[in-house]
Amino acid sequence: MTSIAAWKTAGSYFDFHGRQIFFREDGREDAPTLLLVHGLLSASWDYDLIWPELVKKYRVLTLDMLGFGFSDKPYRHNYKVVEQADIYDELLRRCEVRDFHLFAHDYGVSVAQELMARDMERNRTTKVLSLVLLNGGLFPETHHRILWQSLLLSPVAFSCVRCRT
Repeated sequence: MTSIAAWKTAGSYFDFHGRQIFFREDGREDAPTLLLVHGLLSASWDYDLIWPELVKKYRVLTLDMLGFGFSDKPYRHNYKVVEQADIYDELLRRCEVRDFHLFAHDYGVSVAQELMARDMERNRTTKVLSLVLLNGGLFPETHHRILWQSLLLSPVAFSCVRCRT
């Protein structure tokens, strides 16, 4: 298991509209590319335990979405799935990726769905070769928040966050 500090040291940052986004890239450049998308209340470090095996076969890319992990966490920002997908698109562009395999879990499934929709709707410079979705909401219109999720969106949660900073 890699320590969080070692994970951060092995990564880099890029600027996305004035925000710093943390990302990791590893593996041979001539290997097929695998893009990992993390879930809610987590970060790229989620993939630490499987990372060594993945880089044996793939060029692996991942990042901490805006508001997560080592990426910037702007206060009172209107976080949107579309923007998170834009950030992944920017990572793919910067790393000059054309074709890639996509693996996502939890909240990342919604981001992956947006990337797939873009792939199908317009002429893109990238192409998704395969897709794995784990523990996500494939049908957002049927999702009903549980009490805890609603509390996280309430002023109570924001006041608690401010107390700790």
